Formats: sequence, structure tokens, C-alpha cells
Amino acid sequence: MDEEFSFGILLRAFRQAAELTIEELAHASGVSVRAIGDMERGVSRGPQRRTVSALAEVLRLPPDEHDAFLAAARAGRPPPVSAVVRAAA
Repeated sequence: MDEEFSFGILLRAFRQAAELTIEELAHASGVSVRAIGDMERGVSRGPQRRTVSALAEVLRLPPDEHDAFLAAARAGRPPPVSAVVRAAA
């Protein structure tokens, strides 16, 4: 995925558009400050769906942006081991 459309870039843009600090987003979503910071910096590139959904709910994303947010999180996740094994074979 292009860096400009990475999950972390989207998260930061959506958070800033909602005029929330990382601390406010963490408190409202139940996701830790550290986890949100790691996602925004690209340290954590593919958070779990329930984490993304919790963030999206607090950010009040419309359906199209919510879908893009989920897709960016999925794109950042490593492929399942079975897919890697099949590709190697």
C-alpha cells in the first residue's frame, strides 16, 4: 500500500479532522494511547478489526470512509501463514 494511503496516515487525518487528541481518542475508544501512537507512526500497520471498528465509531466515519479505513488496516496485515506456504510451493 502506498505510504500516503497507509492506515496510520488515515488514522491521524481522521483523528485531526475530528479535533481529537490521541489521549481523547484513546479514552473514548478503549484503545491505549501507545497503540494509537504506534498505529499513527506506522509501527503497528494492521490492527485487528475490533480495534479499527472502535476507532471508527468514535471518529464517526461515514460508510465510505469507514470502508477505506478497514481496507487500509487489512492491507497492513501480514498474510496468513497458509498463504505464505502456498506461495512458496
